Amino acid sequence: MGIKALSSLALIGSMTFSVFASVPDIPKLTESVSIDGKIDESVWQRAAQIQLNNITWPDENTTPNVKTTVSYFENGDTLFIAFKAQDPEPDNIRAFYNDRDRIWRDDLVGVKLDPYNDHRQVFQFFSNALGVQADSTENVVTNRESDAWDGLWDSSGQVTDTGFEVEMAIPLRNFNFNPKTGKQTWAIEFVRFYPRDERQRISNQQIDRNNDCWSCQMKEVVGFENLQQGKNLAIVPTLVLGQAETRSLPDDTSWQKTEDYEFGLDIKWGISSDVFLNATINPDFSQVEADSAQLGINNNFTLFFPEKRPFFLENQDIFSSNFNLVYTRNIGAPDIGAKVTGKTGKHTYGVFVTDDVNTTFLIPGNLSSGIAELGQDSNNTALRYRYDANNKLSVGILSTLRTSDDYHNYVASVDASYRITEQDEVRVQYMRSDTEYPEWLSNDFCDADDAADCERDDLNCSFNNCVVNERVLRTQVDDSLEDSAFRVRYEHEERDWFASATYMDIGSDFRADLGFMSRVDLSRIVIGGGLFFYGEEDDWYSRFRISGDWDITHNDAGEVIERELEARISVNGMLQSYTELGCIANEHVGNRIDASTLAIKGNTDMFNRDFCYLYGNFQPIAGLFVENEFLWGKQIDFRNNRLADRFMARPGFQYSFNKHLKAEVNYVYQTLEAEGQEVFTANQADIRLKYNFDVRNSLKLSIIYTDIEQNLANQPAVAPEDLPSAKFTDVSTQLIYSYKINPQTVFFAGYSDHAFEDDVVTDLEKDARSLFMKFSYAWLR
Repeated sequence: MGIKALSSLALIGSMTFSVFASVPDIPKLTESVSIDGKIDESVWQRAAQIQLNNITWPDENTTPNVKTTVSYFENGDTLFIAFKAQDPEPDNIRAFYNDRDRIWRDDLVGVKLDPYNDHRQVFQFFSNALGVQADSTENVVTNRESDAWDGLWDSSGQVTDTGFEVEMAIPLRNFNFNPKTGKQTWAIEFVRFYPRDERQRISNQQIDRNNDCWSCQMKEVVGFENLQQGKNLAIVPTLVLGQAETRSLPDDTSWQKTEDYEFGLDIKWGISSDVFLNATINPDFSQVEADSAQLGINNNFTLFFPEKRPFFLENQDIFSSNFNLVYTRNIGAPDIGAKVTGKTGKHTYGVFVTDDVNTTFLIPGNLSSGIAELGQDSNNTALRYRYDANNKLSVGILSTLRTSDDYHNYVASVDASYRITEQDEVRVQYMRSDTEYPEWLSNDFCDADDAADCERDDLNCSFNNCVVNERVLRTQVDDSLEDSAFRVRYEHEERDWFASATYMDIGSDFRADLGFMSRVDLSRIVIGGGLFFYGEEDDWYSRFRISGDWDITHNDAGEVIERELEARISVNGMLQSYTELGCIANEHVGNRIDASTLAIKGNTDMFNRDFCYLYGNFQPIAGLFVENEFLWGKQIDFRNNRLADRFMARPGFQYSFNKHLKAEVNYVYQTLEAEGQEVFTANQADIRLKYNFDVRNSLKLSIIYTDIEQNLANQPAVAPEDLPSAKFTDVSTQLIYSYKINPQTVFFAGYSDHAFEDDVVTDLEKDARSLFMKFSYAWLR
């Protein structure tokens, strides 16, 4: 019992042999197998085999009490893998039918692959015991992992009397790779997740925790002799049918019906083993499933929603950098698009071009942001190039361009990452932008006083000055906004402690309209670090962490916007539990928002908004996940520019009643009180009920409910004509049936509606309802 020593030289020494143990070569056989979850074909007797003998988390390279055998081979165009996962109590195996990429709490087996063996991009393929898939990509350069990528591969699994078995067939057309003759050297890791009282990660290799890059430690494997990219063409026609009815309550109670059908075509072509082309004509860029609910009251900044549309998701990690310069949900309604991505040797590159008939972008500030809409066509381009000098140094450039009749935004960026040692890394990025907005749009974001000043001085209102800071109106009508941004970050992480330091400067006139950068006019320094303590085998916890950071933020004028000191403790414990407690001493500039113009009215008062939070989750039984978060303390009432008391609770749970039926509920309760009276009370519930008939068929019901009550008598800084509704209720429902053979061959049919209630519409009434159907089929060659 007790905490392990912070230095464990004996342990590190014992790793030396295992860390560099080899993986058997991948044999090339002419046969293929039927992917049915039964490892009974004779070809598996001639496949390579390896055992998973190391628990790498939460233990530190200990021997598991369950046996896992992996067999694998390739036949020139497909990598075949079979997992035989033994379990002394098969009834406790956690396996449920679920959406793709939503199985991470199940028993899993899978493989991680780095086709170039350069520690830059890793592909992950996992399956639960029923054959439900999860896949993702990891960008090692930016240290980001995304499950948005969907590969085309097959898997099947079954639970047996001794555990479970899974077969996988992963076509090599999913990857870029080096088409050299002879045998290739990839990096590989086989992994099993074994969730019981704790969630064990079991691997074929040991992991050195003094090297924070786990993917950099993947073993080399030799195989794929004379590998060449074969015919790699996917043609995906899409048909979308829809009928919608809307009405403008309370003035118009009659329904206005529209019917629409769209035919589109997507093409994915592997030009070579290095280069992929994606093209789309009249694409279906609609997303079928509703976004998760987010509560935006008393929040000055625009909400972020993840991308879900296939065209943009393909190889999207190529366009990532330290700043989010490519946020493709800004592109709302394109008619045509094309994308080329590839990797040749040390060179990674990508470009995409689309139009957009309804151009939208963020209007950022240092204290708030908004969304502008041009209502005109635009052309949108992103270009990316990265040179990987070696497995330590990468240098890249990234550029985005958005143009329309009287509008443009150009961004150019250069970034680099350098891994100094196994524990130390530096990332740096510099950007420059050039932007011109139409004058009418500038005036829309200025309030009446600013507009008068603009007209009197024959000046065009700068967005930054209108939305963020009124002190100076400096942008001429014929001038464009030009500015720069810079970020440098140093990180050190090893087994027992970590530290980081970040400096960021974003000029007030910097704009990244194809990205998601909601804040400008700021200069920030952040310094942080922490300690790790690890429990022994019989302890109730596996890891205890103490961490904290200090940061300070100024605007371009040198004025302090925010100071913050944060301390956190977190514990990983029994029943796969995680608990975190944090307290934050925060000084922040207040502001009053003009409700009609979104203009900031004042930028001088500094408030002490100290608060604490407590978060916890656990998984007491198979299929049940419970979480809750509490936040209490001071917060700024931004509309009235004063300090207030805030309380928030965010309970949630997911429960699988059986292998087919699952419920998920997330709830938010938030209150704000000032001067002894309520300012607002908000409740929001996101309820999802899903029945998966099998791996391919599912039926899902989604209900999102929002209710906000505001005390209009406690809004002293808001003009009577700008007062919000005293009560607002919003309900959205959606019912979807889906049939998915793979991510590209799908059928959806569904119904959705929306209803609301406020001070004028006093009963909950529907103002929108729709029926829709989508069919797409992937023709592969």
